[in-house]
Amino acid sequence: MINSKLKLEKITNTIFRYYVAQSTSLNSVINEKFLNYVNEENTRKSHFFEGRHENIYISSELISEIKTVLNFGKLCVEEITGETPSQSGLWFNYMQPGHVTLAHSHDEADEIYSAVYYVRVPKNSGDLIITEDNKDITIHPKEGTLVLFPPSLVHHVTVNNSKSARLSVGINIGH
Repeated sequence: MINSKLKLEKITNTIFRYYVAQSTSLNSVINEKFLNYVNEENTRKSHFFEGRHENIYISSELISEIKTVLNFGKLCVEEITGETPSQSGLWFNYMQPGHVTLAHSHDEADEIYSAVYYVRVPKNSGDLIITEDNKDITIHPKEGTLVLFPPSLVHHVTVNNSKSARLSVGINIGH
């Protein structure tokens, strides 16, 4: 652990993990509301790869509970970098069995850090692989966990080998 009121776990010099307290009830509400809104006409979807949309955009006004996670993310980034983020953006990643998330990065110039928050994680539903200094760092997801990393790092998610869908939230935190 690093010296932090937030109890950030240091995975590498630039990759951190934070466990959100009382996330079980929070995740239940986020998952329920996501399922209510995912197929609404005004829900935007993008990045259609491997038979699915990797990014699903539902307003945090509709799923207000996600703001708790965004606020923790901003606090974590401030603790890690000493910079105070002024904005954050999010999208949902809904992976059915057999699906993957392809390798990519989020480096679009205004991000300080990227993050992923795990809402629903069935056993064997895929690991997060982050490439840092030509080395793959494998992160086994756990519900209620926020993993933070520099947006320039290439990352992907291995195949969902479970029998259920997995739900996570991608987050960019920046200026």
